[in-house]
Amino acid sequence: AGGNEFASFRLSYSNAQEDGVVPTDADSYKRNTVGLKGELGDEKFNVGASVEFMNKEQKAIATGQGDDAGAGKVLFQELIQFPRDISIVDHSDWENKFNNLDNFYTPYAQNPYFTLNNQGNEFSENRVRGNVNANYNFTEKLTASFRLGGDFSNSNIFDYGNVANITPGAPNSSANDVVGRVSENNFSRRQLNGDLLLTYNTPIGSNFSLDVTLGSNFNERYTKYVATYVTDLTIPGFYQLSNSTVNPTSASAITLRRLLGVYSIVNLGYNDWLYATLQARNDWSSTLPQENNSFFYPAFTVSAILSDALNMPSQTISFLKLRASIAQVGNDAPPYRITPIYTAAQAAAGGFGSIVFPIGGTNAFELGDRIGNDQLQPEITTEYEVGADVRLFRNRVGFDIAYYNRTTTDQIINVEKDPTSGFTSQTVNIGEIQNKGIELMVNLTPVKKSKFRWDINYNFNKNNNEVLALNQDAASGNSIVLNTAYGIELRAEVGQPLGTLYAPSAQLDPDGNIVVNPANGLPQQADDKKLMGNVNPDFQMGLGNTLSYGDFALSFDVDYRKGGVFWSYTARLNYFVGNAWNTQYNDREPYIIPNSVVENADGTFSENTTEIDRSNIFTYWGGSSVPAREENHVLDKTFFKLRNLSLTYNVPAKLTDRLNMNRASLTVFGRNLVLWTPEENHFVDPEGSTFGVGLAGKIGEFSSAPTNAVYGLTLKLSL
Repeated sequence: AGGNEFASFRLSYSNAQEDGVVPTDADSYKRNTVGLKGELGDEKFNVGASVEFMNKEQKAIATGQGDDAGAGKVLFQELIQFPRDISIVDHSDWENKFNNLDNFYTPYAQNPYFTLNNQGNEFSENRVRGNVNANYNFTEKLTASFRLGGDFSNSNIFDYGNVANITPGAPNSSANDVVGRVSENNFSRRQLNGDLLLTYNTPIGSNFSLDVTLGSNFNERYTKYVATYVTDLTIPGFYQLSNSTVNPTSASAITLRRLLGVYSIVNLGYNDWLYATLQARNDWSSTLPQENNSFFYPAFTVSAILSDALNMPSQTISFLKLRASIAQVGNDAPPYRITPIYTAAQAAAGGFGSIVFPIGGTNAFELGDRIGNDQLQPEITTEYEVGADVRLFRNRVGFDIAYYNRTTTDQIINVEKDPTSGFTSQTVNIGEIQNKGIELMVNLTPVKKSKFRWDINYNFNKNNNEVLALNQDAASGNSIVLNTAYGIELRAEVGQPLGTLYAPSAQLDPDGNIVVNPANGLPQQADDKKLMGNVNPDFQMGLGNTLSYGDFALSFDVDYRKGGVFWSYTARLNYFVGNAWNTQYNDREPYIIPNSVVENADGTFSENTTEIDRSNIFTYWGGSSVPAREENHVLDKTFFKLRNLSLTYNVPAKLTDRLNMNRASLTVFGRNLVLWTPEENHFVDPEGSTFGVGLAGKIGEFSSAPTNAVYGLTLKLSL
């Protein structure tokens, strides 16, 4: 870094490398970043620019379901199916005749070491981010500004799975062969954002100040996606697209979204303690129908610094600020949701695979799975908020508290459609959603001595949401299904929190006893799915502490989240293979389900006397043949975590001065060191998910990777 009164620059470089936690380099990570920033100008005119180049290379472990049609098995599914009394590392020689595909102890799973050494997912990305800005001061009161930012990236994903053939007649010959697969995907992304502003500020008399900003905004987002894959590899272990007699399957897509906006901001101040801000903005989006593509959203905020207005004694009330606001925020839809898009055509061949075009030189296209919606409206969120920022006793005690009431009208979301309609999903305005809650932050310094200091920070938030109304064109009655998995449904329901979870469950008699099949003692499924709860927590809070003594500082942060539910495939699979501790019930000997009944012909109920015999114990816990058990795979989201623990040594100034450095510090840290969950969830971190981001992803997790504890050492030098 360097500069003078007219110009300055800063050059930075960073390098990060991680090896991951599994054998081999299957989950490694590397990142190199170079940045340059500069400014030039004087009081009249100045310009600035910054640019950052980043190269990233990552190898990742596949998660989710896996398949036999090329992709192969998934590591964490294979690990979950390992008996708890067998050493995993003793099976590292996956080519050994006792550990190979033919003779591995179960046909339901592969040796995890085979999966590690015969599958891969490699990601690489080059990314450039930069911005330029210019400011011209016409007068002391009038300024024109221009800002332009860009984010450009090109990434490639190469993933592969090897052929996995079982020898006919081998102990595991009942397992399906895996035909092998190679896939290459390229993504190009571009985002441009520009603002042109005119700002005028002036005092009004001796008591008032006025700032007015007029601006226009341009935002463009472009993506290009090209993907090609082949299955049925001819030569095992040769991961090239040409290594197959099957025609490659290719897909490509280009999306372009543009948004234009104009806005104004007016700030009025009185005696440096009372402030009012009025904002207004109108956007035009390319992703909405033409008649609905314009949306306007204003905001008004008022705040008062009462500690200054009333000359409060700083030794007791150091700072007191009250605030209130009403604001609207607009949002548009993802690209190409107005009309259906066309995709390469294929047709079922009556149990003999699929017919994929082109055929005989003739190509064909068909409507995609998502139906269009030419009635889409912009999404508008209206929020009322009041709050206070209070600091006491020379800032030794401080808290910031806010209450908000937020209502979203015409929320835009993708919902499932009945496949018999010819489509599987549609982007809709689902209705009106309300969120109300409080947010609290507290900062304390209970001890402050010459060498010793103790700082505490605490945060708490509680949100209650409710579906007030649903779009009847998208809803079935009073609900909309947002996502499904194994009979589980994530719904939006009028009068309920957004994201209720329903599951197949056991039939109960009027007294709450489980109704079983008199022939085998297994639970019978209820006609209607059971409401298990909602995916939102009751509340969340966090506590951080820093104890400083001389040049040393010890810090730790803990988080606690209470309530909410999620569906777990990890739990489901542990029950299926018998690794869940409660599958040991009655030493896995025949038993009668406690408090179970059978239904009589006249509709009454009597005590059940039918045992679940040995042949059906697996059926009971396995889940697939007894849908009534699916409710047991819905778990409590509550958790407690020790997020961070660190010890820092700050090198004394007298030593850094000798080394011509401004500052230097050394930190030893650990992250994700402790996780506690309720007894029912001894399977998985509730924060894990493989269903993606957004509301639909809150349904749960599917064989997600376990959370890693991280230990490290950080050295910081400032020259």
